[in-house]
Amino acid sequence: MATRPMHRLSHKKIYCVYVLLDTRKSGYFRYGRWVFHNEPFYVGKGTEARANSHLKDKQNPFKTRVINKILKAGLEPIVLIKRTCNYLTEKQALDLEMSMIPRIGRRNLGFGPLTNLTDGGEGHSGHLPSNKTRKKLSEALIERHANMSTSKKKAIYKKISESNSGRVYTKEHRDNISKGKTNPSKETRRLISEAVKARVISKETRRRLRESGIKAWAKKHREMKEAKRAA
Repeated sequence: MATRPMHRLSHKKIYCVYVLLDTRKSGYFRYGRWVFHNEPFYVGKGTEARANSHLKDKQNPFKTRVINKILKAGLEPIVLIKRTCNYLTEKQALDLEMSMIPRIGRRNLGFGPLTNLTDGGEGHSGHLPSNKTRKKLSEALIERHANMSTSKKKAIYKKISESNSGRVYTKEHRDNISKGKTNPSKETRRLISEAVKARVISKETRRRLRESGIKAWAKKHREMKEAKRAA
């Protein structure tokens, strides 16, 4: 009886990106092109063996807390392997990880359900994300910011302000910040414009904007009349 020849794999490691799913929370969870039937709470990069070992890794207390709660409920987290092709190189896996985390959103930033403490990419020293990955990260963050409520924005700005309190910036750093605020690149302006155009404004928001515009016009009109009388 003839046997099928076995496919010999390269001696190099084959990487993947895995997503840990909370089996207590089922439903339809969509983040861009990524769709899950349970809420994701962690995204990581590694081999398939590392994906399962991450359930025992306790370096991230937030992730460990979620896992413990799932186990206490008599359930187990789902480890979902994600690939864009059959075999990923480490660089491809890092790029995929760094595009997925900002798209889904981190809990510690108030953006989403993930317990990740960073946007990924720490697994390979000297790794630089590709221009395509940088563009995806930028678009995801700008879109998320444009659709965020005012109250959530204020809460995030407050956290950032508190974390930066007492920080000393060099003159070069201050100059770079000032330059970025006053002279954003064409690409940045384009992305902001597209995100604002795609934003859905409710009827209530439109009504408030209209009322505030009328009030501002009336105030300016009164000031002009008073100035004429005083003259």
